[in-house]
Amino acid sequence: MTLTRLLSAAALLSALAMSPAFADAPPAPQNPNMMMQRQRMDDVLAQLPPDKAQIFRDTMKQVREKNRETYEKVHAAQDELKGILTADKFDKAAYLAKSAEIDKLYDQIRGTRRDAIVSVAGQFSASERKIIAQLREGPMMPPPAPDAGKAPEHDQPKK
Repeated sequence: MTLTRLLSAAALLSALAMSPAFADAPPAPQNPNMMMQRQRMDDVLAQLPPDKAQIFRDTMKQVREKNRETYEKVHAAQDELKGILTADKFDKAAYLAKSAEIDKLYDQIRGTRRDAIVSVAGQFSASERKIIAQLREGPMMPPPAPDAGKAPEHDQPKK
């Protein structure tokens, strides 16, 4: 057997041997903000004992599954909201109603997450809950650029 074939066979066997380890892994998020959130959660949960981190991960997986349909409704409602906003004639009442609908859907999502955390919090010690509380602290995204929120130059008042 040539060296190339030997190395190729070893790489193939390694890939096949590792594939069961990744079979239950959640799909990688495509959204950069989601990737940052996932990394932050992994960093925080790494401070917990592995069994406790797994309890929390399993709980959040259940939350994602329960919220999947609601997220789909949010995305559909956001598309409708965009249509209302970009229509030839702006309908303020429709915009406000659709915004309120989206807010209620997000409240449902947060409520599911809150209830799930409450359901498992008793399984964690106070110091472990303090670690989990880090997930609720601070921005989930990096701070905005220094000029973020500043109106574009064409919107600046003339001097």
